[in-house]
Amino acid sequence: MSVQLTSHKVAKSFPLTSPPPEPKNALDPNWIASEKHYGDRKLWITYPFPDKLNLVADLTDEMTLVPDVSGKSAKQIYYQFDHEISSHLKQYPKIPDDHISLVQLKGKHKPYGAVFQLGPESARLARLELSRRNGQDYPVWKLALTLNPCKVGAQQMLAIPELFENALWMFDFYKFLEATHITRVDCAIDIIGARPIDLICRIENPGKRMAFLDGKYGPESFYWFQKKEHPSAPPKSSNYKSQGPTRLLVYERRARAIQHGFQPPHGKTPVTRVEIKHMWKGAWHPFSSLPNLKNLISGREVAYASQPHLISSPRWRELCERSWSMGADNLSIHSPLAKNLQLINEYHNIEPDLITSKNWIGWAKGLELTGITDWLYNIPKSSN
Repeated sequence: MSVQLTSHKVAKSFPLTSPPPEPKNALDPNWIASEKHYGDRKLWITYPFPDKLNLVADLTDEMTLVPDVSGKSAKQIYYQFDHEISSHLKQYPKIPDDHISLVQLKGKHKPYGAVFQLGPESARLARLELSRRNGQDYPVWKLALTLNPCKVGAQQMLAIPELFENALWMFDFYKFLEATHITRVDCAIDIIGARPIDLICRIENPGKRMAFLDGKYGPESFYWFQKKEHPSAPPKSSNYKSQGPTRLLVYERRARAIQHGFQPPHGKTPVTRVEIKHMWKGAWHPFSSLPNLKNLISGREVAYASQPHLISSPRWRELCERSWSMGADNLSIHSPLAKNLQLINEYHNIEPDLITSKNWIGWAKGLELTGITDWLYNIPKSSN
């Protein structure tokens, strides 16, 4: 059902009652995993892809372009290693490069840390963070690589290895990559043609929630946190957080792009991103294991609320709108009780027809689309 009010010949559309505009330009079919039709509405669901990726490794002599084969002791090699990195940072840049920026240097006379940005200022590709610590026998340098593969794009991902080696002149990018482990990966799926208010999201073991509401379209961003047990005694740290880990993030990409001065991804068509953040602290997951990670979508489901047989019901629309802020379990039940109880039951049991754990089967395709597969393919070549 489509409802429009006209004032001065300008038509206004309203969420849940009017289907949003479809993309004017053709979508890239390579990215679309499935297409859904709901009466006068159409949605496109992408393959899951890495939206953010953090990789970390301690730098070693084996990662250099020319490893030391002089027969020196490890202590001698790594003190020389430490001296060369410090000298490089103090003298950087010997040759200015518009695509590499040393944005932070910790310790001007004796560097112990640095941050590089790779890519031109208008389109940053990746961030490198160097940090030095005292090891048992010699200093150790750690390097963290942070990037957004989807935002960078597969073509520009190919430029990062050269920029990396220009910034850190003595290291081989793929040797470094081979030794890295994953500390964070965000798995994302875009639902093109839907706003957050069109969706019903569920997670296992739900705890706190946090919403950002837009004055025009209602829910704009929403965070679901895992349930966290209350401490038996007051926490000692003032940094204690009463919510558990973030289990799900849903946000409207069009609104976010406009608020940050960017062009919306598909014009007037809303695009809702469903994002799952996963972080590791103790477990060791090498970069090469990225295609074989456990199912990150497991325990999360997304259903479409604007079903043709429901969307015409004012009570259903009110239930969907209020559940974003209150939660369906906390809504007051109005007369007629039987009808409202039936709708609440349907809200809880509606089939998750957009996202389930089965979407994870497309993860390999997402890695390919973002250029990660090319990096994985090149790793063994560095050792040959």
